[in-house]
Amino acid sequence: MTLTPPSAYDIFNNNQAKVECTITGQDEITWQIDGQTVTNNISVRPNSGNKTSTLTRTRTEWLRFNKVRCSANSVTQDLTIHKSDTIEPKVTVYILPEEDISKGGSADVTIVCLVSSSVQQDYFIGWLEYNGLNASIYNDGINFLPQSTKIGFSVTSIYTTTKEKWNKNNMFSCNVWAAGSKRLTSRTVSKGLSNSTEFLNLRLATSCTDDGIEEDEYSSLWSTTSSFIFLFISSLLYSMIFSLVKMKKP
Repeated sequence: MTLTPPSAYDIFNNNQAKVECTITGQDEITWQIDGQTVTNNISVRPNSGNKTSTLTRTRTEWLRFNKVRCSANSVTQDLTIHKSDTIEPKVTVYILPEEDISKGGSADVTIVCLVSSSVQQDYFIGWLEYNGLNASIYNDGINFLPQSTKIGFSVTSIYTTTKEKWNKNNMFSCNVWAAGSKRLTSRTVSKGLSNSTEFLNLRLATSCTDDGIEEDEYSSLWSTTSSFIFLFISSLLYSMIFSLVKMKKP
């Protein structure tokens, strides 16, 4: 059984939370929300050998939930929603220095969004990309699993754009909604903004928090984030090389 939490795309763009439960076989799937059995707004999609049931709720309804349970036959899996309506997460955006972006051989530019809090929370992270006009479609980035740190918990999201769009001074915004909160926290960066005093002040402001988080602790978070990026790229390169070797074998 696999229980998939809602995506940021549906949360931000459609104001919906969709939870998918997939099982092997065609047994009946039942749902519970906070201990109560629910039957409305549920769709079932049979596949070859598998069966997927989707529970759909509005974003407003999702704010009230604490636990969602999927059951089939004797198998049960829970999705616990970690939330806080009083602690706003700290959001920091990192990019390479402009000289490194210009000199690099890659045609892409990678932007990293680091979300941290003193308590464990579930985050929905959506990326906006726009060029002076109002942006309306949120995109998903590559999100890593939550990590426990000495100051609490952190989540990293990576967004990749083209160097052409970056050089056109497009704006890139990391938007974070913490489960249980009605507030949206955003940080924006662009080529022009990354070279400005305002952006430097923004990075300083996100590092100085009411919780007394010191600069070296944020450095530790960034070190952890860098390790994740390195492992992700290494894994991707290994998969590509392994595939090429298999193709060349007779």
